[in-house]
Amino acid sequence: MNPPSEQPPPSRPDLARAGHVAPDFWPAAQAPGWAHPGLARYADDAARLGGPGPDWIDRADHLAQARGLTSCCGAPIRFVADHRAPAVAVDALGYERSIYESGRVACRVTGPGARHDLHNALVWLRWPRLKAAINRGHVLSPDAVHAPAGARSRRRDALTLLDESGLVWVSRDPALDQRLRDRAWAPLLSARRDAVMASVQACIVGHGLLEKLHHPYRAMTAQVLVVAAEGGPAVGPTDGHGDPLDAWVAAALDPLLQAGELAPSALCPLPVLGLPGWDPANADPSYYADTRVFRPAPVVSATDDARGGLGCTPRTRR
Repeated sequence: MNPPSEQPPPSRPDLARAGHVAPDFWPAAQAPGWAHPGLARYADDAARLGGPGPDWIDRADHLAQARGLTSCCGAPIRFVADHRAPAVAVDALGYERSIYESGRVACRVTGPGARHDLHNALVWLRWPRLKAAINRGHVLSPDAVHAPAGARSRRRDALTLLDESGLVWVSRDPALDQRLRDRAWAPLLSARRDAVMASVQACIVGHGLLEKLHHPYRAMTAQVLVVAAEGGPAVGPTDGHGDPLDAWVAAALDPLLQAGELAPSALCPLPVLGLPGWDPANADPSYYADTRVFRPAPVVSATDDARGGLGCTPRTRR
């Protein structure tokens, strides 16, 4: 049987007229903001979802079917409307289990939650393997069975940070990666800005961060997963369905999960507007002098339990 066409299903103007979605639901796909480097990878799918209105869940579901998206359990990904009141909404782990076992991604229909879930759908459509790997990491986490309700391990904390505020830093230059880990902001993003632009792809994968980028502010911070690009897809512009880096980044995450090495400290904080080209003002080197935003690595004792792990190693006071 042939897969469904990517032609979106017809709209439902009757629901739109009924006011189910606020008029500022999200910026129009044709608005200049979608040309921002952090948003541009999602612009085509944003246009396919059709902008404001109650149809976006149907359209996202149609695209997921057409592209053959699945969970790591093999269940076809389906975007489905969730009309439940917040008081009866499923818990976070139950939400992840539903995706893993049945492929059902519950999407809120109205209010700010709907806008948030729409950006989640955009990331699923662009990074389906990475999203499925994050989902599997939650469900198969050792604490998922025995932890008290609402409790979350450091591993699941890190997965949540990546899912909500994540940025993947796919780099061909280990020296740049070390400056990021050291939070050497000016030496990295000002002095070596040409090298960063040539050797690094910085891609937002956190749907909460993606949503915030429509109204950016200087202290907006990503949680960064550093991935070596050696042997992976070429660094450069991308187009088409799904991201060429998707499988590569998902494969890089898997061994961290298998080895139990993923924790919040494995992710590097990065004020995203400091990335070259992400804010015109950052062409001025003084942009990085604001230590309220571009904070140095913290100094901790050698025995402090908040050690840096795989990602960002704090400076050590002995």
